[in-house]
Formats: sequence, C-alpha cells, structure tokens
Amino acid sequence: MKSFTFGLLAVAVAASAAGDNVTLTLAASPTQLLPGTPAAFIVTMKNSTALPVTVMNSIRLLGSRGGNVFVATTAPGRDVATLPADQTAKSDDMRCITIDPGSTRQLYLDFGQALVENEFFFDPQLSQSGAVDVQLEFLIDTEGSAATVMTNSVTLTIMTPSGADLQVWRHMQELAGKPNWTTAEWITYGAQLEQWTASNYPASMYNAWMPAYAAANDPIPAYDAALALDPPAALRDMLLYGKALKLDRESRDALIGARNEDNALALADAARNAVNALLKVTTTDTVRSRAQALSTAILTRKTADEIMKTLLQEAPPAPQPVRPHVDCVSPGSQRLVRISGDVALVG
Repeated sequence: MKSFTFGLLAVAVAASAAGDNVTLTLAASPTQLLPGTPAAFIVTMKNSTALPVTVMNSIRLLGSRGGNVFVATTAPGRDVATLPADQTAKSDDMRCITIDPGSTRQLYLDFGQALVENEFFFDPQLSQSGAVDVQLEFLIDTEGSAATVMTNSVTLTIMTPSGADLQVWRHMQELAGKPNWTTAEWITYGAQLEQWTASNYPASMYNAWMPAYAAANDPIPAYDAALALDPPAALRDMLLYGKALKLDRESRDALIGARNEDNALALADAARNAVNALLKVTTTDTVRSRAQALSTAILTRKTADEIMKTLLQEAPPAPQPVRPHVDCVSPGSQRLVRISGDVALVG
C-alpha cells in the first residue's frame, strides 16, 4: 500500500474492494492528535460498476494498537456509527448514500463544533497515547445483495503532551476520573474545561479545539485566537465555519432584536469574510457545500432593508399617554375625589 501526503491530510491509496467494483479511500485530519481530541474522516467512494450502488446506514471502525485488534465502541453497548443526516437520502425510511455508475462520492465524518459528532471517539482507545491503525467497514448493496467493504488503513498518532498541553491533559484526566477522555467527557465537561484552560493555560493548543464552549458573551476572540495557532485542516475548517455561523446569528439578532441595521450589516460582512476564507482553503466537498449554503443566507443590504420594512409594518402602534379623569365633590368638610375609577377622601 502506497502512502503520500496531500496538504494536511494523510491519504493512503486503498486496495480495490468488492471485486474491483467499489473502492473506498480513507483519509483523516488531523493524523497527529492531542489525547482526547477527535479526528475527521474523509472517505472517497468510487463506483466502477455499470449500476448504482447503495451505501447503507452502518459504519464500523476496526482498530489495531500494538497488535491488538478492536472494534470501536460508538456508545455504551454499540459498535456501529450512522451516516451523517445532511449527506444522505432516505430509502424505505432508512438513510443511505447512492453512488451512480462510474461516479465518485465523498463522505465526511466530521467532529463538529462541540467535538462530539464523530461517534467513534466514544472509544477510549482513541484517546490513549501511541499509534493506532484504523480502517472503516461499510455495508454496500448492489442489486439487492449486500456485502461489507473495507477502506484502507490510516495511522492516527495520539501524542504524548508536554508543557502547557500536559497540564491541561492532567486536568482533563482529573475531571474525567480516569486516564482517558472521550466524546462522553466533552459532553459533560467541555464548557468547564474551556473556561479552566483559557484562564490557566492560554498558550495550550487545546484552546484551539474549544471556542464553541467559550462562556464569554462574545466568543469571536476565542475563534480568532484558535485560528492564530495554525490548526490542522479539519480543525481550521471547523473554526472558520463556526466563526461565520456565530457572526451570522449575531447579525440577525442585531437586526431583529435590537433593530440596529448598521450593526447587523457590519456583523454580516464579518461573517461573509469568514465564509470566503473557508471557501478558499477547504478541500472537503461537504464543508464547501455547507459554506456556500451559509454564504447565501448571510444578510445583505437588500435583505436587511426588507426585513426592517416588515418589522416596522408589524410593530404595534405606540401607546397613547394616559390622562386620568378627575371628578371632585365636596360633602361637608371633606372632598371626595374620583381618579380613573379610584375613590379617596381628602381632608
């Protein structure tokens, strides 16, 4: 098996599978990981047949560490991951991917903004220092006959941290109460870890993974600081997309909530700059598609004007000032005063 490097993705040319009919090529980014951080998997699927093939909603990861082979757990009691919903179609109420005859399709198993979407990183063996060889197993249907098809193997190296990264890793183990850190710990302790790391070890590379957990009202500086650390390709793409998404939401909040069109458009311009930066550097089809969809949704002067016009038309009329009606009578030595329905005796 021949290996080569393309950008920051370590790619291995996969051996042909399913009788030279379907070839699955696996790449990972990053391939060198801080313990507890995930990788994204990119699978290039080539159908060399004259018929469409269907990739079923079932993926397993087979790993090998020091000669010991294992099947990665994706949750307690499970060892199967599912296809990402935004990259699939439905067939008989089941998610699947159809690859047309003679065509190629890319599948992207992302880790997401909160680092919890690549299901295989629930497995603690993917957070332990050392090298682990991984390959993915897919279930592929051709003309009603299903068979398992394997990708090539890619080596992930979980590094032994040092300096500030080592201090953060020790704290992660303390929070987890065990020597590893998985997707489950990101779900439980992610926000707490981000706050502690940003306060105590701002130079740690772990900070580059956690802007989505930033507790500050304005997390954009956390995204900028993370991008300044020169992150690997998949992490860089995630950061740029997350920054653009956050700015887009803030832009709409400024327009709809605060009715501040100038501020909304300034934020929209910043979101557009982040999307354009992402489109220039990403090599992943799914990321490019997501960025293009976001780009078309970002506010422009025209759309902002239209939204403001609608908001003004739907706004309720301003309340009229209240002018209380006062009636006074003088029974004897006291005055009876009626003010807007209330009665009081005034001496």
